[in-house]
Amino acid sequence: MQSKENLNKQFVAKNWQKLINSERKRYMPVETFFKRVQPQAEEIWLDFGAGPGYFALPLAKLVKKVIATDLSPQMLQICKQRAAQQGLHNIDCIELNSHNLALKSNSIDKTLLSNVFHELDKPLPYLQEIHRVLKHLGKLFIIDWKVEQMEIGPPLEHRLHEDIIIEVCKQANFEFGWQWDDYPLHYVLEFRKVK
Repeated sequence: MQSKENLNKQFVAKNWQKLINSERKRYMPVETFFKRVQPQAEEIWLDFGAGPGYFALPLAKLVKKVIATDLSPQMLQICKQRAAQQGLHNIDCIELNSHNLALKSNSIDKTLLSNVFHELDKPLPYLQEIHRVLKHLGKLFIIDWKVEQMEIGPPLEHRLHEDIIIEVCKQANFEFGWQWDDYPLHYVLEFRKVK
């Protein structure tokens, strides 16, 4: 269960259009991420904290299946509606009621957390569950806000330095691979499941 403090960190569902607007497409184009990670047609992806589907929908056009999860049923409903409008039938939307994922172990090829990690009250149980559902050598990608003062995004005190995220991921038995700075406002971290 999320704490009251953490609920204040979560993006408000009624503002969902901000998550897919032209400004976000300018500073965080999905194509830049896809060029790096090279999604494959046979892969199953987990978009953890998918919101209205900013990454999930274009990703679904490239891979076998996308499982979109979110704590907000409103966000998932919007994601479903947008997927239907685009004729995408390979997206499963699953509401998160706790850190437990209703997915089989070793069933996911790659997982993405975009602008989500800094909202998690206790990230370790979520990461351990992501570790469980990922296949051996499966990859975890975390995109989050740089710890810099900006006019957009979460307050500075909610942002997390990369080293903190790397350390928590190591506690969940992920091996750190790379950090990319392709985005002006965000860092991208890549991990893989090795144990």
